[in-house]
Amino acid sequence: MAREQSAMEINTRLSGFSRLDFDRNPIRRELRKLGSMVARDARKLVRTRKPSSPGTNPGRQTGALFRSIRSKVGRQGFLVAVAPFRNEELMRKKAYYPAFLLYGAERKPGGRLLPRNNYMADVMQRHRNTVQERLSVVLVQAIVPRRGGSR
Repeated sequence: MAREQSAMEINTRLSGFSRLDFDRNPIRRELRKLGSMVARDARKLVRTRKPSSPGTNPGRQTGALFRSIRSKVGRQGFLVAVAPFRNEELMRKKAYYPAFLLYGAERKPGGRLLPRNNYMADVMQRHRNTVQERLSVVLVQAIVPRRGGSR
């Protein structure tokens, strides 16, 4: 069964410049804000305090999944990852619980945990246009163009 992709990639092309320098601070700041916004909305989708049924968003019984959803900005400053990262609570467990919710699992012969909805893909799709617009504005502000000269 094919799963929806829960990642977003945005590419921007500029012509007429041989070299572009970026001020990374505004880009990192905006990515941090956007990542927090997406993580907050992802947590909203899994905060319902009831057991979930197959095909719906995961419910919150222990809150481990809810607390593990975070955003991290990459070291270079041009990447933000929003996902359920393994925290101490999830490290104590031998298996990665969010993966069981996404893909399903067989507990015992005859018993199954059916896959839940890919809530991260829903959140990414919902925020795609907002993220693209805000990043375009920040990228234009952060560009320091240099003409000619090859290094």
